[in-house]
Amino acid sequence: MKNEIHIFLFEIRRHLRSRRTVVGACVLVLFYLFWISHSLRIRTFEQGTMTTMTYFVARSLYEGRVILTLARDPLLLLFVVCTPLLFGATTVAGHRDTGALRLLQSLPYSRWTVFVGLVAARVAMISAIVCLLMMGALLETWRQGVPFSPVHFAGYTAVLLAVTTTLVVIGAAISTRATSRRRAYTSSLLFGLLILFVYGPLQAFRPEAILLTPRAVYYALVAGIDINWATTFQEQPSQYRLDSVYHYTEVAVLSLCAWLLCAMAAGLYSYRSIDITTS
Repeated sequence: MKNEIHIFLFEIRRHLRSRRTVVGACVLVLFYLFWISHSLRIRTFEQGTMTTMTYFVARSLYEGRVILTLARDPLLLLFVVCTPLLFGATTVAGHRDTGALRLLQSLPYSRWTVFVGLVAARVAMISAIVCLLMMGALLETWRQGVPFSPVHFAGYTAVLLAVTTTLVVIGAAISTRATSRRRAYTSSLLFGLLILFVYGPLQAFRPEAILLTPRAVYYALVAGIDINWATTFQEQPSQYRLDSVYHYTEVAVLSLCAWLLCAMAAGLYSYRSIDITTS
């Protein structure tokens, strides 16, 4: 564990000293804070009314409209899916291109230790960005005088942290198979677009398998924040035998854990056998 912490701290310091990383993170946070401010300027809803909001059904929306507005926003969804994938995509490919990976492996650390430390550093960085974004969203909500619930904000932040962590690990696993930084970015971006666009056809033709997709898991976890919320696919009846399975938030949690564990195992297995000197 001590060795993983050394790699973790080394990578964190490298990111903080990188002007491109710091400026990019600040621009990203400011852009999405501006977009959140724009998205919150919507009409009000009466408490106790049944409301359908694209992907969600809410029985009580008075304090919950902020979170559901953010959760169904397409641009914020693009951030949730693609940013951590692209961030994780440089875990191995980026270091191999610069020669830093060979330097790290020249130290008395195993490949398992180096990979875990690099992934943990990227998870910490994306988590910091998410927390800054949500703190800014909370302040903007308060500034506009929009009713909100601190519990909802805390729950949504936890959902974002869980989903982005999983996607960073998936991006890192993709990075171990890519031979260059460009290929790692391209593969991760294509996987992110697949996550975004497979949701609709799967909901229409194979609803019993909907929670196998990270996008549906994200919606189900958001709906699990409040007992009065549900996703549209959870509200729809189905003729399938397993229709009751995807009505539960626990299944979404298990699906997300499966994605995380499988991606981590695949990344560790691939990293053990790659050539760290090629680019």
